[in-house]
Amino acid sequence: MKKLIQSILTKTWIKLGNESLRSFQDRNLPGVYLLAWTDNEIENTRPKLSDIFYVGMSNAKGGVKGRLKQFINGIEKNTSHSAGMRFFKEYCHNKPFSSTKNTKNFYFIPQCLKCNVIKEERTPK
Repeated sequence: MKKLIQSILTKTWIKLGNESLRSFQDRNLPGVYLLAWTDNEIENTRPKLSDIFYVGMSNAKGGVKGRLKQFINGIEKNTSHSAGMRFFKEYCHNKPFSSTKNTKNFYFIPQCLKCNVIKEERTPK
């Protein structure tokens, strides 16, 4: 576990958007991801603990990419992702994130893991 945490903290932030979701390695695998929400330009920089706004995970067939798409749907349409839906209500006041006059951007760091997503076939390892 310690190795996994160290690994994600050596990666760099990627600006969240549909285009960037198509470009990162192993995007269809399950895993964990970090989200930052900031008005600082942090793309291609390593994370500081103070940058981290949210930590999420996916253990589904759609992988981390699918879960991040659900987050985008949450902040834009109030669907699909509980943290995205909470953000839609609390920070966007029930309006799509893209229609707010917000100067902050979302960034993500994925840590994808090769594992079996079929529940009946999974083992502790």
